[in-house]
Amino acid sequence: MKFTTLELKVFEDLSARNKEDWQRKALLKDYRRFYANALVTYMECGGHNKAHYNEVAMSKWASKIIEFGGQVPPEAEALRWGVFNGDGSY
Repeated sequence: MKFTTLELKVFEDLSARNKEDWQRKALLKDYRRFYANALVTYMECGGHNKAHYNEVAMSKWASKIIEFGGQVPPEAEALRWGVFNGDGSY
């Protein structure tokens, strides 16, 4: 399922403060998936524009992962389970 820009905005606006532990873990899982999808799309896309915007998306999702107390997955790991043009990619 692909998220629209409006639906992604909801994810971007969420802050780690005042969240229950289960909420932080669920959002962290989503952010890691979004990061992996943006990475795969960045690595496999054919256009400079698409690559640039996925690089921006990777940076955004990496900062969210760190904000929520997680670790950004290593590139090799993220490439294994990321999806080209998946949720969170440009």
